[in-house]
Amino acid sequence: MAGFYESSAPLLWIWVGGVAILGVALLYGVIRAGWLKPRERAQIDRATRAQQQADDPQKRSGMR
Repeated sequence: MAGFYESSAPLLWIWVGGVAILGVALLYGVIRAGWLKPRERAQIDRATRAQQQADDPQKRSGMR
């Protein structure tokens, strides 16, 4: 039984390293997803306003 643990220990460290790398990559993606450049945010805001005006007839006629 001791031979099994001796041969599997390096594989465990490779597995732990892979999990750590994946975790760091996911964390970076989650953090980066919340950050928009001012130009990107303005573009999204313009598109949102245009879509809302197209969907809402009161906004099209100028009424609020």
